[in-house]
Amino acid sequence: MALAMCCRRALLKISGSIAATSQNHRATPSASSQPRSFCSVLPNEKEVFYAVDVKPKVAKKKSRGGVKSKKEKPSTEKAAEPPTPPPFPSSIIDQFKAGDRRKAVENENEKLPKRQSIQLPLHEIPSHECTPTRTEIVRDLDRRNRFYKNTKRFIVTNCIECTGKLTSFISPVNASISCVRCGSLDRYENKREALLEKLPEMPVISDYEEIPLEDVDPILYDAVILEERRVVAEKKLMDAVMAASSESIDEVNSARNPDESTIVDQLWKETVTIGELESQASKFAKLQTMHGFEKFLPKKTLAHYNVRGHLNDDGPAFCFPRYRGASDKGDDQPPQLAGIQLVRLSAGGKLTASQNPDKNPSYFTGFFGWHLVKSSTKEIVITTNEKDALAVHDATARIAVALPQGHEVDHSVLPYFEQFEKIYLWFPNTHQEYAVRFAELLGVDRCRRVKCKARPIVLIKRNKPDAILEAFDHLDSVKTKNIFELTDLRQSVKNEIVNHKELMAGIAQFKRFPLLSDYLIGFRPGELTTLTGPTGSGKTTFMCENMVDFMSQGVRTLLCSFEMKTEKVLKWMEVQFTGLPLHQQKYQSDVDIWMDKFERTSGKLYVMNVDAYIGKTVKEVADAIRSQVETARIQHIVIDNLQYLMGSTISTSNKPSTFDKFDRQNEFLRQLRLIAND
Repeated sequence: MALAMCCRRALLKISGSIAATSQNHRATPSASSQPRSFCSVLPNEKEVFYAVDVKPKVAKKKSRGGVKSKKEKPSTEKAAEPPTPPPFPSSIIDQFKAGDRRKAVENENEKLPKRQSIQLPLHEIPSHECTPTRTEIVRDLDRRNRFYKNTKRFIVTNCIECTGKLTSFISPVNASISCVRCGSLDRYENKREALLEKLPEMPVISDYEEIPLEDVDPILYDAVILEERRVVAEKKLMDAVMAASSESIDEVNSARNPDESTIVDQLWKETVTIGELESQASKFAKLQTMHGFEKFLPKKTLAHYNVRGHLNDDGPAFCFPRYRGASDKGDDQPPQLAGIQLVRLSAGGKLTASQNPDKNPSYFTGFFGWHLVKSSTKEIVITTNEKDALAVHDATARIAVALPQGHEVDHSVLPYFEQFEKIYLWFPNTHQEYAVRFAELLGVDRCRRVKCKARPIVLIKRNKPDAILEAFDHLDSVKTKNIFELTDLRQSVKNEIVNHKELMAGIAQFKRFPLLSDYLIGFRPGELTTLTGPTGSGKTTFMCENMVDFMSQGVRTLLCSFEMKTEKVLKWMEVQFTGLPLHQQKYQSDVDIWMDKFERTSGKLYVMNVDAYIGKTVKEVADAIRSQVETARIQHIVIDNLQYLMGSTISTSNKPSTFDKFDRQNEFLRQLRLIAND
């Protein structure tokens, strides 16, 4: 939608909202006596203009102590003359005279110094500069025709370590590869050659369509049928990919590191269940009290999370198992034990924590509570501590897991949360900035932060389990409504870059005004143009000519003439359309013929009955325009003119002021901007 209006005094171009376009915002020489100027060429706009820098004023010296300073004798030396502005390049002047304005600007641009790129040693380049991007990874896989799925947050493919199907997630953020089955961790650069060699080939979806979708008539096949056919074809393609994989994975535990598997299994055999701790209650009494297990957390909850006890010469300890593996493993398959965290009470009465095995950059050691997650689970609570996860589950019966590295941002955990539709983050009050970072990585649309300042285990110990339930009624979103992320606008920004010429050209050209086409390039939707000037300067004449030009190119137009009678405006448009003085006697016999031709222009013209809106408010006039725009799909609105419109409408204020007319004008312009942007 584009609008044009007549006002007085100046010429202003408003694009989108209120931002003035650069074509009409040229710097002009200052009125100061001795300005310093320089010639500049803008490479983006291809414009040459003079920017003016007025000579700075010299501050007068103040006298000290209130005593008048003596007058200095005038210098006999001749004052240096200010530098004269550099002459405008003669080559540009000659080319401008010849009419080749763009060539003149382009030639001058070529004389500008080229930007020098700084080459840094590889070890000094920031890591994100060396990391391959999503597009580079996708192109890499496409060149070898390898199978993958490009999702919003990951590039998903098969794992070449455990042959898991669609279990390997490549992160576009840091190009890391994480398998949610075997837990292998690596970087894409290290596995690139192996991936390109071992991954199955990408099948062609058209091979699995009964009728190619591009050959389907959209009139005979409605959108529902087309969507169903697309889903069926994609399912067949996915089944073909799964069948093409080298082998299935029946025993996920076989993919574990043998040394780490031995350590974890041996330690797990040494543990005892919560029920068996009664025989050694005296040794675990203090540890249970400090954790709150004896009084606040029931044995049922501890057993549900497989919490166990461990006792050796170093003292008693509680064992918090960690699990990993894809959630589609099935209820009959046991979860994969990947690691154990021991919280031990030393002889000095101090609690210490140890991870078994130690953190390994090549394998993920799992989550506490992950064994409760099923393929049908759509909601999950993420905490930073095992006791907090137990407290949340005990009070709400929600599935809660604890991050293996606490509040620290760990990219290896992100692929495991892809299946969830809602994710609740309950981080300590001092670590809320980490919760925000996790939400941004997991997707702000599905993440909510719990705003409770107290940790869940603290609320349990204070005998306030209801407070945990109430905390899930007061959630905080990282992104508020109508706020976008950069990824949300990615396709629109790409369209602006790739289709720049087409978008700038708009829906019509200024064929009758080549100079305007040179400056404005084209007539674009979503712009509001205000044409102003003194009486008799030709505002209405120009707008009539412009309407005829656009209508001849198929632009649907709405004319709202508040100053001149509509019949008079249409008369001028008829004359401009024919290019003949139709009022002369020799042409009057052909008036009907020319009117027939004018009515047959490809762009439809609608005319508002302005008399019906005299005495109305500007809001009512704007609503009428909006209604016609939506009904007839109007592309071009012409209002002639704004001053007469303000005189024809009434104020909505009970106490009209001196500035009432300007307030109504601002309101009307606001309504027009909304119409143009919609």
